[in-house]
Amino acid sequence: MKLKKSTDKIVVPESGNDISIPKDFVAALTDYRPGFTVLKVLHIELEVEKQIPSYNEDSKETHLKGNVLTGVIVLVKR
Repeated sequence: MKLKKSTDKIVVPESGNDISIPKDFVAALTDYRPGFTVLKVLHIELEVEKQIPSYNEDSKETHLKGNVLTGVIVLVKR
C-alpha cells in the first residue's frame, strides 16, 4: 500500500476508495522495539500487567482522540 502525499491529510487507498484522514502532524518513529518512553510522555494509557498500550482494536485509536498507533506496538498479543 502506498500513501498519497498531502500537507493537511493522510490519504490511504483502500479497495478503490481513498480514505482521507485530516492531520495536524505525524510522528514517524521507527525501530524494531516499541517506544514506550514516547507513549508515557504522551500519556498513552498502558495496560499494567503487560505494559502494552490501550487502544481501540478496530481504529487503533488510543483514549486520546486523534492519536492512532501503528507498527510493532499494535502487533503485540494482548
